Amino acid sequence: MQRVVASKLKKNNLLLKDPGIAPHIPKTAWFSVEALKKMLKDYAAVFVKPDRGFCGNGIIRINRLKRDQYEICSSFTDEVKTADLNNTCSMVAGLIKPGIPYIIQQGIDVATYKGKAFDVRITMHRLLDKWQLTGWFARVSTNNKAVTNWSKGGKLVPLEKVLAANKLNATEISRELADLAHQISHTFGSYYGMRVLGVDMAVDRKGGVWFIEANTSPIVRKLFKDYGNKQMYNKALNAQAFIEKMYS
Repeated sequence: MQRVVASKLKKNNLLLKDPGIAPHIPKTAWFSVEALKKMLKDYAAVFVKPDRGFCGNGIIRINRLKRDQYEICSSFTDEVKTADLNNTCSMVAGLIKPGIPYIIQQGIDVATYKGKAFDVRITMHRLLDKWQLTGWFARVSTNNKAVTNWSKGGKLVPLEKVLAANKLNATEISRELADLAHQISHTFGSYYGMRVLGVDMAVDRKGGVWFIEANTSPIVRKLFKDYGNKQMYNKALNAQAFIEKMYS
């Protein structure tokens, strides 16, 4: 079994040491009310999330609407609230569970598909000493603006389809996503000895590529089965089976 690294900030800090990866990582800091106020002044949107969360649990998104007016939505509920800066920070602090470390992350002005945000899940497997991209797709959010996770009802859509809908250069962006996923996988593989990785990335409205999160224990079988691409499903499962047989 490979090592599971749960801390988002720990993974970010490792990747920030690579000058080729660092420009693709959103600004991230430990949560405090003071840090939240600063991030909200610097960025139009921020996410607050558990440092060790998974499956989109506990995520809060804050959007700046206009001067001193903010919109708060979360993975807890579909309810959206608005408030000024001080009340927004108080509301967010009230949603955080005591004793659990949270982080704040710069929000990306992501491209959308049919009016809903999407991100990209890329699954990587290291067979012997070479990383392979074994599957990818877009995850389109539900009406809840905080998360795109499949476990929270996010819809799995072919990557090329969502890129084409945005009139973006699908070939160039796909290449950048693949290159960045390989760089990230190589870094984690070299440092932690990992052989399987789920890399979550975002594409902004201008076609820029951003790293969001790395899952060191990704769901493979059920996720690709539900996605429905048989060729991708077989490729990912064969790679998973090879690794489990060789290294378990």
